[in-house]
Amino acid sequence: SLKLENFSFMKETSQNFADALKLNTYIAELDLRAVLIETSHLATGIEALKHSSNFQSLKLTSVVIQNDIVQAIGSLLRKSSSIRILKMSNCLFQVSKISPLFHALAVNQTLETLNLKRNGWRINNFLLAKILEANNQLKSLNLEANGISTPEASALAEALRGNSTLEVLNLGRNRIGEEGILALINVLKSNSTIQKIVLEYNFITKDVKKHFLSDDVRKVIKI
Repeated sequence: SLKLENFSFMKETSQNFADALKLNTYIAELDLRAVLIETSHLATGIEALKHSSNFQSLKLTSVVIQNDIVQAIGSLLRKSSSIRILKMSNCLFQVSKISPLFHALAVNQTLETLNLKRNGWRINNFLLAKILEANNQLKSLNLEANGISTPEASALAEALRGNSTLEVLNLGRNRIGEEGILALINVLKSNSTIQKIVLEYNFITKDVKKHFLSDDVRKVIKI
């Protein structure tokens, strides 16, 4: 495992870091927190990890994400036979589109945990919903604080009807209204796999709390 926090790479050292990742076939986890690094070098290093059968976890927190990094992570998800965890939290996204990452998720057969918490960006949750419906591996999805609206939440709820693997969904601190909340509650009638849906700090009315949150539902829905 390699963890770096509050670290700034010089241009030459960032290239050395990328080269080291290319050569290292034993690393299981790369965890970068508030790290400043040449994005092209980081992208090169991340893409190289797809060749390692030992690599399982990529965690990026408070890191600048540009198009080349999105492409590299997409390549990692498509080609890696071992990655289990992907975290991109509180990152600064400077990208023209995020769809290459989601398209890679559609074909990935190993990822179990995806954390996209607090990125301050409007991701294409409709596309993510379609992928979630087809995905047969993901167990935990964290979309906290990403500006998710009621229609997007309803699309995610519909996707869950056809999903048999997801156990935990975190939609806390979004913009989901009553209709979206009820759509997610109603999913529990047809989905027995989901164990926890976090909906704290959304637009939850007293009527929803009173009339729709039975004891059985409260075991799963967290508000």
